[in-house]
Amino acid sequence: MKILQELRNILTTQGKTVDDSAFILHGLWNIDLFFQPNIEERLFQYHLLVSQTQKQGCCYCPTDINSNDLAPYIGQDIRKIQSENRAIEIALLDAGFSALPSTPHQDFLLTGTSFEKAMERAEIVVDEVAHLADGMNLDHNPRVLMIGVVGNIVTTMMERGMDVYATDLDEGLIDRDISGVMVKNGEPHSVALISEVDVVLVTGMTLATETLGSIIEEAKAFGKKVIVYAETGAWFGEAYCQHFGVDAVISEPFPFYIFEGHTQILTYRAEQEA
Repeated sequence: MKILQELRNILTTQGKTVDDSAFILHGLWNIDLFFQPNIEERLFQYHLLVSQTQKQGCCYCPTDINSNDLAPYIGQDIRKIQSENRAIEIALLDAGFSALPSTPHQDFLLTGTSFEKAMERAEIVVDEVAHLADGMNLDHNPRVLMIGVVGNIVTTMMERGMDVYATDLDEGLIDRDISGVMVKNGEPHSVALISEVDVVLVTGMTLATETLGSIIEEAKAFGKKVIVYAETGAWFGEAYCQHFGVDAVISEPFPFYIFEGHTQILTYRAEQEA
């Protein structure tokens, strides 16, 4: 599943109805990020690329990006920029999608400290998991696989009576116990566990690690529900539901909950399009 290429095709087609000025790249930020919101979470250590047209697009980068390579993109129409660096491509496309009209199912505005917003965000994510599980008429507790672990979300799912499995590629998380859930290595356990659960909850960063397509395909082959929780590629939410077989998306556009101020959370559901 060539998700990035299809996203570019969607942007090219739908972008024809939007003023060209909405796609001019005004800014790029290459950020080294270290953050631990509370004791439930790991110490996040990532490279973060933020792009700006009229709004911001974002990609968490699996590897570092040379900031000197970014300057030539400023002032260009992002629909015409193509980069061999996947993280740059995602961040630019994300900013482009922010200019397209969309109709989210819900639009939340979080306030307070990063800790308070983290807990409220976790409830929103788990509400979407519960909504999908309720529609499946299960005769057992919902079984959920979280690919790309967020400790507060794992804990909230456990508190809500869900059976949780978790995988990640971060060596600092593998074999760690979070609220009674042992985190397994995402390579190879993520795909292997899909057949054992009802709902697959996957982070947007899997688009950057080139694993999102195979996760969606495997989940659909077994008739599982898929939810994407996206900071990376947050503006792709409606496209994921309409074009890629994702059942629901929880999007958190930049600036994220870890920053002071308001945080927007958007939810999308494929059933809206039925």
